[in-house]
Amino acid sequence: MGAESVSPNILHAPIPYLERPKNGEQLYNYAYEPPKGVPVSNGNPIEHDFGVTDIRAVRDQVPFTLQQHGFKLVNFSAGLAVADWANEAQVSSV
Repeated sequence: MGAESVSPNILHAPIPYLERPKNGEQLYNYAYEPPKGVPVSNGNPIEHDFGVTDIRAVRDQVPFTLQQHGFKLVNFSAGLAVADWANEAQVSSV
């Protein structure tokens, strides 16, 4: 299932997770070669539908704060226009 928009301001996409093993073992997932005979992970891969809302349209109406919302919306500019990203000298100077 790919990302699909159900509203102009909400994007829904599947987010993969590892579910805890049914036998009650502690979940593990090796980031390197596991010991011989040990599987890389004992988790069960599952997907959850996750909705991401574009809040830029209401940024001036709602004062989003870290304390209340868990994030803060800030303006950011890298100082380069999209067309400039192809110019390695300009990208390196940022």
